[in-house]
Amino acid sequence: MKKVRYLSDTELKKLLSYIREKADLARRRGTTRAVVDEVIVQLLLNTGLRPSELCDLNIDDLITEHGRKNIRIRDISGNVLRDIDVTGDIVEHVRRFVRLYRRKGKPGDPLLVSERGTRFSYMSLYNKVKRIGRQVHIGNLHPRILRSTYLVRLYDSEQDLRFVQQQAGHASPRTTAMYAIAASERDLPVVSPDQADSVTAEQAYCPNRQVITVTHLKESAADRKKDVFMEGLEQTEKCESCAKPIGAGSGTRIDSGQILCSGCLKELRGT
Repeated sequence: MKKVRYLSDTELKKLLSYIREKADLARRRGTTRAVVDEVIVQLLLNTGLRPSELCDLNIDDLITEHGRKNIRIRDISGNVLRDIDVTGDIVEHVRRFVRLYRRKGKPGDPLLVSERGTRFSYMSLYNKVKRIGRQVHIGNLHPRILRSTYLVRLYDSEQDLRFVQQQAGHASPRTTAMYAIAASERDLPVVSPDQADSVTAEQAYCPNRQVITVTHLKESAADRKKDVFMEGLEQTEKCESCAKPIGAGSGTRIDSGQILCSGCLKELRGT
């Protein structure tokens, strides 16, 4: 089974410190690039969005109704796939960003736009996160690592496989088990992205969650590893850039672990 790559506590603190320092400087200078970088990293670390889902977010996909705070995920046709529960801190962070930097945007407009004023593409997002990784000296940093960091830490905190599966948007709990296994193998206490950024995260209690204990997880870890691996071989993949279906085995896995179709692979390589 493929090993899950996620940020250590030291790497997480270093990354958050760096993007906060750069964003604060940008706000004082009246520039936006580092502010957008900060929002991207914070959203990936605190929601576990897929890179393509982050690119597709619109301003009105941040929902604060009836005491709930969540982000609405849609497919390429605009159909709602799921809602992601988020803490108040990231909600306020994004709302402040919209108020200050996207104030002319309409509800259905993209939440994040490039310096050219267009919606972020997967390749732009990928290259931006890679650049941040080089600047902060975290090797081969890419969006999927930030998503993995969220999922591993979420399971370690909640011990609830079903909830993590819902947040991640996994079709099968066997996929989620990879992150649960990675969490159970951690030796050090978890520091969540919010805690690492010196912000106290809100704790939500959901009595309907089905709790899977670490003991139960370890008892069947070997079986889960085998099942996850086999499922990954048998299922039809989707390109993690354009989200178009591709036949099992016909995609190309790049160095970051993402599976791309031939068209997006050519775009990434510039050919």
